[in-house]
Order: sequence, then structure tokens, then C-alpha cells
Amino acid sequence: MSLTTKFMLAVLACSMVGVLHAQLPASEFARTDSFNSARISPDGKYLAIRAPAHDQTVLVVLEIDTGETESVIGFGRNRAVSSYWWVGNSRLLVTPAIQFNDYDEPVPTGDLVAVNADGSRKAFLFGQSAGDTVGSNIKRPERKPQYARVVAPLYDKSRRALVQIDDLRGRPGAPDRGTELALLDTQTGAYRSQGMSPRDVRSRYFATRDGDALLVLSDSDDFTGLVLHRRATVGDPWVEVTGLVIRGVSGVSNDGKAATLIAKGESGLDCVFTMALKTGEATQRACHDSADIETVIRATDSGLPIAAIAYPDKPEWVAVDPDHRQAKLLRKIVGSFPKGTAVQPIDESDDGNRIVLLAYSDRDPGVYYLFDQRQKRISQLAVRRDWIDPETMARVEPFSFKARDGLTLHGYLTVPKGKTAEDLPLVVMPHGGPLGIRDYWGWDRDAQFMASRGYGVLQVNFRGSSGYGAEFTDAGQRQWGGKMIDDITDAARWAIDQGHADPKRMCIFGGSYGGYAALMSAVREPDLYQCVIGFVGVYDLILQRSDTDTTELRQGEAYYDVAVGATDKELRENSPITHIDKLKAPVLIIHGGQDKRVPLNQAQALRDALSRRKHPYEYYVESGEGHGFRNPENIAEFYTRIESFLGRHIGG
Repeated sequence: MSLTTKFMLAVLACSMVGVLHAQLPASEFARTDSFNSARISPDGKYLAIRAPAHDQTVLVVLEIDTGETESVIGFGRNRAVSSYWWVGNSRLLVTPAIQFNDYDEPVPTGDLVAVNADGSRKAFLFGQSAGDTVGSNIKRPERKPQYARVVAPLYDKSRRALVQIDDLRGRPGAPDRGTELALLDTQTGAYRSQGMSPRDVRSRYFATRDGDALLVLSDSDDFTGLVLHRRATVGDPWVEVTGLVIRGVSGVSNDGKAATLIAKGESGLDCVFTMALKTGEATQRACHDSADIETVIRATDSGLPIAAIAYPDKPEWVAVDPDHRQAKLLRKIVGSFPKGTAVQPIDESDDGNRIVLLAYSDRDPGVYYLFDQRQKRISQLAVRRDWIDPETMARVEPFSFKARDGLTLHGYLTVPKGKTAEDLPLVVMPHGGPLGIRDYWGWDRDAQFMASRGYGVLQVNFRGSSGYGAEFTDAGQRQWGGKMIDDITDAARWAIDQGHADPKRMCIFGGSYGGYAALMSAVREPDLYQCVIGFVGVYDLILQRSDTDTTELRQGEAYYDVAVGATDKELRENSPITHIDKLKAPVLIIHGGQDKRVPLNQAQALRDALSRRKHPYEYYVESGEGHGFRNPENIAEFYTRIESFLGRHIGG
């Protein structure tokens, strides 16, 4: 019996492995990944991986060599495993999440629960759910509104983990209390404070493998950037890092002398830097010529960068230290997979012998593999969606073109299986976010579903998207209804000019900001689209500012002013509902009744505006869903309605 088969039995995942129909039913696209977020134990003996099981998401722990299930760790109905960390060869710390409404995304509690790999000695150690436990007299876990996450597992220090703790008792608009660093006993929950972050805001610590916290990252005062502090040793005062535009931190070297950062390079793109923690001197190590570095791979033996990945179109590896032994090994591993497969290391054992890899493509949702260096063998661990046959899926072709103002834009065209990219009925699908979010090359459930029904799908990374430099992202500020919509329009017209799309059979569909962009595109270009689909979309920006949960926090208010608009006049002018009289295309409105990010009154306002004008529309609300559907039955219904709507307006 294979490891994957035993996995499936362990979580009672009832899947139909070999669907033979030429066209998969909507229900098969609606199903969620069988497995995700794999991590290997420090000694390489166990693999932990998340999996859905009935009405919860559990953590399955397996012994790799035998393929036997060691334990299935869960927290009951409407609970999920959120984050988790190995804190020893056979012990884990887990953060549970709670699903407050029927289908809302589970919300992490910030609790820390310790459990052995075999499922024994399970104990709440810290957080809102922690109870009275016996242990050290340093501090006992009490029920407190606090949120914890692991900074460093401290494998070599028995029963210890370095954690950071945030107090959740602040009120909207009030300063945070800062983030506390603490040493936690993973058996009793007792912890000893190691000090507070240098700024009075929630922060994130980065430490060596031995637990020396030498970096702290936090939001800037206006929430538009990041502030980094460093120190050479634990006893030193924190010093703010200047002269670099920080985008992220990859980690601290094993010897504690250097940090690996992602920061703005000379070209304006995000590059890999190393910084001496004693002096703050930073050195640019590697860049991609047209896209941001988004992933950094560090060596096991040093903790220093050896390679990186950028995503200009398809994923591309960038050499940082190509002569390093591990870099050479990774090149061989990646090269052993079929052409057209993207491969990324996910986790590794403490000695670097065993590496967990994820391999995926535009037609394959992904497979987890294990590489064993001593045995010189790659073996399959688990398949994300084993009911999806890659041979029946649509190919995704990257493209680029010049927008009307000369800016280079990148995107993806999904071409239905068995068709050429000519004269296709086309669905334009702008992504959500919108700033700092992007579309990637890979298997996209929405796009693949529509392609399976014969439609081409066009996705464009309009200005404001991430991945192409800070200047490109910043160009989207306060352009929700302006140049970002121009970019989407230019992409649609590019598809027509290239002969990819039938100009008389085009629809536009998006979720969240994508729903906004779909309607705004159709009111600005009323003759371009034959139908519009808005999913959990924003249609009235003034209403959204007052009702969304985003603006309950200071950073949300700052984001709205900088990214969307600061005045009622500006917001009204950029609201598609203001210009609804220009709309010609019929509209399908889909929303979740429990949506707090984009409340249901957005869909209701659009419905009422269309009703007053006797404009054709369809209206579908799932009362239990939030900002995005989670229940597979509801997702299947969502797809069925989209299929029917597209068929009536651009099908055939």
C-alpha cells in the first residue's frame, strides 16, 4: 500500500480517484485540496500535513519510512489546524482556528497547543483557550486575549521554544502594546519574558536556530512600508536599519552574523540582500532582470542564501551562490522533473538529508515529493487533488504587451483542452486585492472550470499588482477606477487584436476588487462585454468605507486613503454604481450573506440600482458564506450558475 493511499485512509477522505468523464462535473472542481502545508520533523522521521476531514481540518502525522499513520490531530467540529511547528523530533506546537459561521474562513485563535507526534500529551499551553495547568512558577498559562506564534523551535534545547506574543486587547485606533518575546516550556506552558519589541506596534521577530532573536520587523507609522531593527547579540540595544527599502526578511544565518533580506535593488525590483548584523552594512546578492524576487532558498549548513525564485511569467530560479553544494543538488533535483513542471523546496530535515518538494504546473494542482539524499531517491508523498487528471486540463500561456501609456503588462491566457487560441469565447478575469496581489502561472480552479466548458480565460497583472517592482505596484494607488481599469481593457483588446478572442463573445468576471473591476470595466466600456459577473464585489466605495471590517483598524483607514481615495467626491466618482446608466451587459451578482470584508449591502445596492432601471440581472446569495465560498456544495452551485449564465450570453 502506497504512502498516499495510507494518507487517504487516515483522514477518511472519500475521493473518486479515477473520474472518467470527458467533462468533470462542477462538484469535482468545487472540492478542496486533499493535502497542504507539509512539514518534516527535524530528524526526518515524520511528515506532518494538513488535510480536510468531514467538518474540520486536521493534521496527519506519518512515519515516512513505513508509511504508517502515527496520529491524526484535530480539534473537533468547525475547527481547523492553522499554523504548526515541529519543536523537537517528536513534538509539535499547533495553533487552532475556529470557524465562527457555517462556512467562513477559520480564524486562528493564537493559542498554542502542544502534542506529541503519536497524539499523546496534548495540552493547551497558551492563549485564550488555555486553562489552569501545573508547572513552573515563572508564569502559568491563563485565559488571556493574546496571540502567540513560534519564532524558533530550539530543537537542541529540551522542552523549549522561542515565541512571540501579541496582546489583543487594544481598541480600534489605539496604539498597540508592542510584541513580547518569550521562552516557552512546551510541556507546561510556563514562559519567561525576553523583552518587548522596539516599537509600540505588533512586530515579527527573526532568530537563529539556537534562538537568538536578532531582527524585528514592523509596519511603518503610515502602514505603507516596513521598519526593520537589528542587533548583533541578544544583550545589545535595537538599532533601526536605514538606507534600505525592506520588502521582507528571509532569516538569520546560523552563526548569527548576517541576515538575508528582500529589499528594493538598484533596478527598482526586489532583490536578495545579505546584511551584517553588527554593522548594518547590506550587500545586494542577486536580482531578476524583470521581476521581483519572491522566494529565497537558504543553505542548511549556514542559513545563508543560495538561490531564489522570481515569477516574471512562469517561475524562474535565480542563482545566489551557485557553487554551494546544496545549490548544485537542488539544480539536479529540479532538472530531474519533466519539462514544464515547477518545483519548489518546502521543508527539510535538520541535517539536510531529506527535502520535501512541491511540483506543479498549469495543468497539475501539485504533488508533494520526498528527496532522500543518502538513498538518492525521489518518492511521491501526497497528491493535492488526485481526482484531477492533468492530461484533461487546459494549458496556460503567459503573455505580455504594452498598455496604452507604454507600460509593459504581463498575464496568462488559459486555452481550453483541444482548442487553439483563436476566436475563443473569452472570460476576462481580473484578480482581487488589488494592490500587492497578483496572478501566477499554475493550476487555477476558476480558470480551469471555465476552460473545461470551452471558454478561454484571460488574467492580467494590471498596475498595482505585485511582482514587478515597487514602482509598478505604487502606480495602482488611487487608480481603482482609472488606469487599472484601462489595463484590463487594454488586455481584452489585445486578445481581440491577436485573434485569440471573439469580440462578440466576451464576458468579465471577478471577485472582491475583481468584482468591482468587472462592473467598472463594463460601465466604462459598455460595448466590449456581453455579460458581467460580480462575486463578493465592491460597487459603492463610500458605502464600503463605512461598513467594511478593513477600516476598523488604523492600517485599514490608512490603506483606504492611500490606495482607494480620501474624499467622498473621489470615492463617488470611482464607484461603478454611480455610472450604472452606462451599463449595457446583463449582470450576475453573487455574494455571501456573512461577508464582513465586503458586506452584503454592496450586492443589495447593486441589485436595487439595476431593478430601478429594469436592467437585466440575476441575484444569488448564500446566507452562510463569507468573503469567498468554502462549502463544496455551495461552490458547485456557484459554478453551475456561472456556467448557465455564460452559456446564455457568450456560449454556443
